[in-house]
Amino acid sequence: NHTFNSKNTLSVTAYTSKDGFRLNNDTTYTYSNRNLVMKWKHVFNNKLYMNLTGGMDHYDYNVTGDKNSVRSYELAFGINQYHGRADFNYAPNNDHLFNFGVSSINYKMQPGTLTPKGNQSLVIPDKLNPEQARETAIYFGDKININTRLSVQAGIRYTLYQYLGAQT
Repeated sequence: NHTFNSKNTLSVTAYTSKDGFRLNNDTTYTYSNRNLVMKWKHVFNNKLYMNLTGGMDHYDYNVTGDKNSVRSYELAFGINQYHGRADFNYAPNNDHLFNFGVSSINYKMQPGTLTPKGNQSLVIPDKLNPEQARETAIYFGDKININTRLSVQAGIRYTLYQYLGAQT
């Protein structure tokens, strides 16, 4: 986190992991995650502020079967996400808050590959075609504090999901 001044703050978050386990001494499972997120908060005035967020996520999953060298294989899957959003909060007074914004996520998936493992494997390679999609949304919300123990909140959100590329 870094505070540039009273109106601008930047934060960066990163995460990585890689895990695996083996069952019955013949099948190995591995999976990993990596992500990075950057967030900038800007205060326009004492009633309005904005958060801009952007980032990427990666996940992959592998299964390897190698007990029988003739049937040894590796099965893999992966997904990448790239996302961005702009969120605004406007408070005209202490008892009323509007929030609104827009977001978008791009998905890039490799649904699966099957490959032989080792020179003796007779497994026939197979690869599913990559897929892509985009999810975009806009929203608006309103919160009113009626008294110290009761508030009312309502909102609306519209989301559009688009499959990108050829579909068969």
